[in-house]
Amino acid sequence: MNGSVDCGVCVGKCEGSNGGRLKLLQILAVRRSQLASTGKTEIPVPQTPPPHPGYAPNAAFHAIKRHALEVINQRDAVVST
Repeated sequence: MNGSVDCGVCVGKCEGSNGGRLKLLQILAVRRSQLASTGKTEIPVPQTPPPHPGYAPNAAFHAIKRHALEVINQRDAVVST
């Protein structure tokens, strides 16, 4: 690593410090030992973020479809002229 480590435990970058990486390894070790001994862990699984309220669930599909139709219409316009 070149002096800075980006990890979920650190806030921002951990400049030249292995403290964030060490903390992450400790959390993983605790989780692993809890899973091995009891079959479950006390550390909660991260929640999935809520969907963005501004986009429809199939917005990406419609954007691709719209772009494809634009390309086809341009190609047809060039071929017909």
